[in-house]
Amino acid sequence: YDTGIAHMLWLKTLPKTVLGNMFETSVFSELVKNLKNAELFHWRTQDKKEVDFIIKQGNKILPIEAKVSSGNFKASSINYFLEKYKIKKGFCVSLDITRKSDENMDFKYPWELSF
Repeated sequence: YDTGIAHMLWLKTLPKTVLGNMFETSVFSELVKNLKNAELFHWRTQDKKEVDFIIKQGNKILPIEAKVSSGNFKASSINYFLEKYKIKKGFCVSLDITRKSDENMDFKYPWELSF
């Protein structure tokens, strides 16, 4: 759960996919460390719709996407999840919050998530 080496690599020029994977792993690590009395899942359909993290705490379900840049975030998969499971809101956790939150999605920095 320690991404210290990954933080050192941020100083280097890395391919976008590597940075995305490192960021997702970092978000995962923080979720695992901070979740209490909650379950953490990944969700993917056969046709490749995917949500990075699903947090289930009692009857509450919270879908979360982790993106280095929220500008390239496409909400189709998470919107599908919200509609299918009748969830009101999802989250996109990013280091670059350039988009405004709307009725379906909140855009937040990783340290702003609270449960």
